Amino acid sequence: MKSCFYGLKSVLALPLVMLFACSSPEEAKTDEPAATAVHQFKKLVGEWVDTSSQNAFHEVWKHTGKGWEGTGVVLEGRDTVWIEHLEIAPRANRWYYGVTLGGANFNRPVYFELSSFSDNHFLFENPQHDFPQQIHYEFKGDDSLYVRIEGVEADTARYEEFFMRRADS
Repeated sequence: MKSCFYGLKSVLALPLVMLFACSSPEEAKTDEPAATAVHQFKKLVGEWVDTSSQNAFHEVWKHTGKGWEGTGVVLEGRDTVWIEHLEIAPRANRWYYGVTLGGANFNRPVYFELSSFSDNHFLFENPQHDFPQQIHYEFKGDDSLYVRIEGVEADTARYEEFFMRRADS
């Protein structure tokens, strides 16, 4: 009787072993981001302002139903000196951050794949892009957001930081 019970346990455990043995880390990565990452993206909605530099940088985000759209603008006084169109959306079962700069890349977005996230931070990466290769967003409470873009450009590591405050709170 003991050997029959042992055999039944083995038969029941076999599908679990097969499931984990046959799944790759890529497959696990595909399923994981949904709930926690989406919760983080929702926090972006609204207007964010960085006035820590000479020029004021603004990001404005809204939810679109299938993802999030944003606009990044650098103002010098009342003049717009930089504008970028931003998006966070699923593509092929993964989350991507897209950036479109007027005139750059034939007006097509450059995509960065979500590579990690936590309760207050998410990271998008594109190792093939010239600069940046990484885009970090880290929430510092309800009304503060730290954004860092970084990578290697011309064989030199560099980064830019933005200390954002929620403008609409």
